[in-house]
Amino acid sequence: MLKNPTTKSFILTLVLLLVSVVLIYKPPVDPDLGWHIKWGEYILKEKTFPVGTIFSYNLENSGVVDFYWISEIFIYLVINYLGSFLLSIIFSFIGAVAILTSIQGVKASFHGKLATTILVSVLLGSFLNGVRPVGISTLFFALVYYILRKQWEEKNPNLLFFLP
Repeated sequence: MLKNPTTKSFILTLVLLLVSVVLIYKPPVDPDLGWHIKWGEYILKEKTFPVGTIFSYNLENSGVVDFYWISEIFIYLVINYLGSFLLSIIFSFIGAVAILTSIQGVKASFHGKLATTILVSVLLGSFLNGVRPVGISTLFFALVYYILRKQWEEKNPNLLFFLP
C-alpha cells in the first residue's frame, strides 16, 4: 500500500475534492445568471461600469452597486469561450476548494473526513445553486477562516495584518 505520507495525503485530498465537486455540481440554473453575463459583457465592451440598472425594465435608471463585477467578467469570459458546462464545473471546483480549506484542520480518519466532506458538500451545494458569484465569496471566507485558525494554533499574529 502507500507508505509515503505525502502521497497518501495528496490522494486523500484528491478523492475528497472529487467527491465534493460531484456533490456540488449543478447546471447553471440561477435566475440571475443572464444578468451576470450581460453585466460582464457590458463592462468589457464599454470599459466602464454601468451607473444604473440598464438591463431592467421595471427599475430603469435606478442606482446600483455592483459588488460582483470581477466575477461577472469571469462568468462572461468562461461562458463565452468554454461554455456553460465548464462554467458549472469551475464553480463546483471553487466550492469544493472552499470546503476542503474549511475542513483542513479536522483531526479525523479518512472516513471521518469523507463524511464531513459529503455533509458540507450537500449543504453548500444546496446554498450555491449552481453558478453564483457568492461561491467565490465563500472561497475567500474559507481562506480567511483557515488563516485565522492557523494563526490561532501557532499563536503567531503576523498574517492577521493582511486580512480585510
